[in-house]
Amino acid sequence: MKRLTPIERRAINLIVRENMRILFSRNRKNAGRFIPQRVEIEPGEARQMIRLNRFMAGAMSWMGKKLPPKSNERAQLRLRLIYLRDSNRLIHKMLVKRPERRAPLYITGREAEMYFSNLEIVHRAFKAFRMNYLESATDMTKASDEAAEAWWAIRSIINVGHLPAEKRSERFGR
Repeated sequence: MKRLTPIERRAINLIVRENMRILFSRNRKNAGRFIPQRVEIEPGEARQMIRLNRFMAGAMSWMGKKLPPKSNERAQLRLRLIYLRDSNRLIHKMLVKRPERRAPLYITGREAEMYFSNLEIVHRAFKAFRMNYLESATDMTKASDEAAEAWWAIRSIINVGHLPAEKRSERFGR
C-alpha cells in the first residue's frame, strides 16, 4: 500500500469533514455559506456531466486504494463514490438513453448538497485529484485532456452555476 502525500491527506480530511457536516448536521442553514438548492442538468450537458463525475469518481477511487482497507477514511470516500456512480446512472438513464427528452433533470435536497460539496472538495484539492487520476490512467494524454476539461467544468459550475459551453469539449476532439 502506497503512502499518501500531504496533498492527498488534505483531500481525504476535507472529504471526511464534509461528510460529517452533511450527514450528521442538524443545522441545515449552513451559516455564512451559500449552497444551491438543486443541480440542473440540461439534456445537451448530460455527457459532459457524466465525464466530470467519472473524473471525480476515478480520482477518488484511486486515492481510496492508498488507504488502509478498514479505515474510516476509506469508508467516507466510498460513500462519495457510491453517490457519484448513482448520479451517473441516473443521468445516463434519464437523459442519454432518452434523446427525445427536452426537459432538464433536477437533483435536489441532500443529493444536491453532496454534489456541490464534491465539487468544492475537488476544486480545493484539484492537484491531488488530477495526480491520482493521471496515475490510474492508461492513456496519459487523454487523461490530461479529461482533467483539463474537468477543471473548466468545476470552475464554471462553482462560478456561474452551469457547465461551460460544449465548444471546450470539441477542442479536445470529443
